[in-house]
Amino acid sequence: MAQIGISETIFKYVTEEISGTEDIMKNVSEKRMSNASPEEMGNMNSLYANIYREVLEMTTNENSNIENISNSNLSYTMIEFYTLIAMTCLYGGVLGMVAINQNLANMSSNGKRVSVSNVSKGKIILSSVFASYIVQLIGLALLFLYTVFVLKVDYGTNLPLIILLGIVRKFSRTINGSSNCYFNKEK
Repeated sequence: MAQIGISETIFKYVTEEISGTEDIMKNVSEKRMSNASPEEMGNMNSLYANIYREVLEMTTNENSNIENISNSNLSYTMIEFYTLIAMTCLYGGVLGMVAINQNLANMSSNGKRVSVSNVSKGKIILSSVFASYIVQLIGLALLFLYTVFVLKVDYGTNLPLIILLGIVRKFSRTINGSSNCYFNKEK
């Protein structure tokens, strides 16, 4: 799971570098096209080759104004904390599966009692999934409180978005784990 977090972070920074190079190419191309002479405009292949050569020299030149900021933004400590958040979200699926297993007649004695009761099975399943989701949210809140206030982890300016992503991910893992368990055990 830590490998996924590292891969996503590296992918993010590589795409940022490609995007930066793309912006350089776009700016140089637009500038060169607007300053092109009529003779150069007549021979577009030559103009494109010259623009390509200029951009290639700018991006590979050691004295260029391009800064490599990818290593300064790459923090392996932060990758570990993002992986910790992802791990708690994945465990939500397990808790949802346990909640459903307790309500299946062929999986537990509690499920046998539930199956013969006059309460709607949909209500029982929904309440079990909702209860497991609430327990998971409490665990996620404790994780964020501990990492932010005790460990002093700086999630940057996007902490509300990270928390929202964690909440949505918890919900998706709970529903996914519960539905997989329910539909696979009923057969």
